[in-house]
Order: sequence, then structure tokens, then C-alpha cells
Amino acid sequence: MSSKVTLGLLCHNEEKNLDLCLGSLLTTENLMHLEEVIVVDNASTDRSFEILQAWSRRFSLLKIFKSEENLVGGARQTILDQCRTEILMFTDADCMVPENWVFSMLQNLKSAEGTWENVAGVCAPNRLPEFYFWQRVINRFQSGPFGHGRSPQAWIPKTPQQVDHLPTTNALYVLRALRSTKGFLPTLMVGEDADMGKQLKALGYKMILFPQPVVVNKSAETFKEWLWRMWNFGAAQWIHKPLRAFAVTGISWIFFFLVGALCWRSPWARNKVLMLFSVLIFAGVAVRQNWGPYHGLFSLLAYWAGICIKGPYAFLKLRSRS
Repeated sequence: MSSKVTLGLLCHNEEKNLDLCLGSLLTTENLMHLEEVIVVDNASTDRSFEILQAWSRRFSLLKIFKSEENLVGGARQTILDQCRTEILMFTDADCMVPENWVFSMLQNLKSAEGTWENVAGVCAPNRLPEFYFWQRVINRFQSGPFGHGRSPQAWIPKTPQQVDHLPTTNALYVLRALRSTKGFLPTLMVGEDADMGKQLKALGYKMILFPQPVVVNKSAETFKEWLWRMWNFGAAQWIHKPLRAFAVTGISWIFFFLVGALCWRSPWARNKVLMLFSVLIFAGVAVRQNWGPYHGLFSLLAYWAGICIKGPYAFLKLRSRS
């Protein structure tokens, strides 16, 4: 298989991050393996498109498309349609990749193909930059089983592991595998990689997670933005693990109904629920004041709420796909 690679990059209002991202991507080591870099500017309203144009004048392999809509699935499909190499890699404009990133991922693919059959691609985890206290806490939290939940976004396994999708912040796909699917669902804003993983798995392909190379993902400037991201990731569970998401949602709503009924009839139960809310309020104050490692608790709550509230809508939207 050819070592030449097409890199797909998504961008939406990333004027603060583009120079760092492209500076880490377009290094001498990575350029040795890159045939083309396809960037889709997803309806940016800042200076992102101007910055991309400036970089394209320096690097002729940079090919820019401008979309009038901010649709993640549609942008990835545009890149897939334009790809002419045997390998397609993805990251995002808020990411910074390590040295020799492309070569390392190609080596991972070679290793995976030597161990598994029908490999569709490989991936590796990502981590937040550690500019703020909450980012350091979340990175430590994701190192444990409750934090990563064996998700290929966050899990850093000791040895390569088979997973159900390739997170597109740090992914390498074999093009023929992608072309055998229906493509990325254009209308999805989150979970398009999970949907693609579901398609590939149905066709008998395998996707492999490696512990390295880890990409730095500046996906959230504030803890509030991080919680919103967890909300969306929770909703995406309905796309690639619908039965489990349905069970979690059903059990959760039944639980709250029973607790509500119990509180209605029992002063003791009302007091216990008030005590629980007091603990959550204290944890919320602690998060605001950077007192302790409560950020992981709220990450889990946001993730769970995304499964139970937004997830069913995402699932019905996917089911309506023609």
C-alpha cells in the first residue's frame, strides 16, 4: 500500500488555533508522507478563511473548500469525495499533532494489518492542553476507567485494542473501506464518526486503537464548553450503541419517576434528595473555585444527560436517513 496520504481538516471559527494546528501538521517530517491537505471551512464568521488562504500560498498541497453550512458530517463527506490517495487521515483545526504524526499512524496501520484481517483504519486518543486547572483534572480523570469508559477518544490502552469507531480528531482510514460504505451522514453535527464505525463494522471491517500518538485537542476553552461537548458525546451513544443507550435512558426515567413519587409521599425521601442536591451544589461551587477534582463528576452527569435527553432525537434523525 502506498505511503502517500491525504489529510482532511475541518475548521469552524478557529482563527485562534489555525496557525498552531497547521504549524504542527505541515512539518518536514509530515510533508514527506502527505500528498494533499484538504480543508473544509464550515461557515466560519471570523478570519479563519483568510488565514487558510495565506497558508495555501505557502503550501501548494493545501486545498480549501468553503461551506455555507456548519455541518460536520457534510464536511467529512466532501473530503472523502475529493480524496485520491489510498489513505485518508483526519484531525480538526483545534488540534495540535505530535512530531512524526503521519509516519506514526502509518506504522500503526502496518502493525494492525499484521495482526488483524480487514482493517478499516487505526486511531489514537486525544487530550486537552493543560493551560487551566480543570483541564489537568479532566486529563487525569480520563486516565481512569470511569473517565475514559473504554472510549477511543480518551482511552490510552497498554496494547492495541479493537474498537467500534475511529474518532476523527486522530484517525487514519483505508480509503477502499470508506468507499464501501454509504459515506458520512451529511446532516450530523456530532457522531458522524460513530455512524461511520457502525457501517464499517456491519461490513466486517475492524478498527484498532493504539496508545500513541496522542493529539492535543483544544476542544474547550472553558469548563462550560467541555460540559457541552460531553452532552453531545452522550447523545452520540444512540448512534453506535443504541440498545445500551435505550436501556440507560429507560432505567433513568423510571428511576426519576419512582424517586419523584416517593418524595411526594415521604418526608424522609424529600430530605435525602435535598441532601443530595446540597452535595451537588457544593461540588458546583468547588468547581467554580477550583477547590478539588469534582470536574469529572459533572463530566459524567453531562454525558449521562446527553444520552437521556438529546440522544433519542439524534437516533430518530439517523433512522430517518434515506
